[in-house]
Amino acid sequence: MGMQLVDAAEYAERSRFAVVDSKGQTRISASIPCEHPEETEEVAVALALTDPTCMTVICDSRQAVRNFAKRWVWRRVAQILRNSPVQRAVGFQTRLLWFPTHIGEVSETQRHLNEMAHAKARKLGNRASERRLWGNTEDRLTSYNEITKAFYLARLTFPPHSDKLNRTQAAALRQHDLCGVV
Repeated sequence: MGMQLVDAAEYAERSRFAVVDSKGQTRISASIPCEHPEETEEVAVALALTDPTCMTVICDSRQAVRNFAKRWVWRRVAQILRNSPVQRAVGFQTRLLWFPTHIGEVSETQRHLNEMAHAKARKLGNRASERRLWGNTEDRLTSYNEITKAFYLARLTFPPHSDKLNRTQAAALRQHDLCGVV
C-alpha cells in the first residue's frame, strides 16, 4: 500500500505514462497528446493521485514537483484532479517526492523501480528497446548543473580514459585522440 512511481515517455505524436507501485506492478497507464514534457509528468502524477491507496508519489521531474508545490499545474492536470472523487476525500495526505533517476540499474538483484516505470511507459509506444537512448529525450534542462553537464558531455568525442593510467600515459593518449580528430 502506499508508494507509487510515475514516469512519462514522449514520442512524436503522443506521450505515454506509466504509474508503477512499489512491487513493480503497473497501476495506471495512459497515452494522450501533450506539447510539453512538464505536462506529461504532471498528468502522470495526477493519475497516481487518483488511486485511493496511494500515500506517496515519487516523480523524476523536478519541475513537475515544483509546479505541484506552487499549485501551478496545467489545465488538463487540474481537470483530472478536480474530477477525481478520491482527492476530495483524501485531501492533502499524499506526499509528492522528487527523486533523481535515469541513473540506470543500481543493483543486479533488484530492479530500479523508476527505470521499470520508464520501461513500461516506453512499451506503450511499442518501442523495440527498453533502455533510454542518449539525446533522445525532450526533458528540459533547468538547473545550472544539468546545463553544464550537457555541454560537457556533448563536447566529449571519446570516453574518458581509465583511472589506472598514470599521468604520462593519459597525456599521450589524449594527444593521440586529438591527432585522430584533427
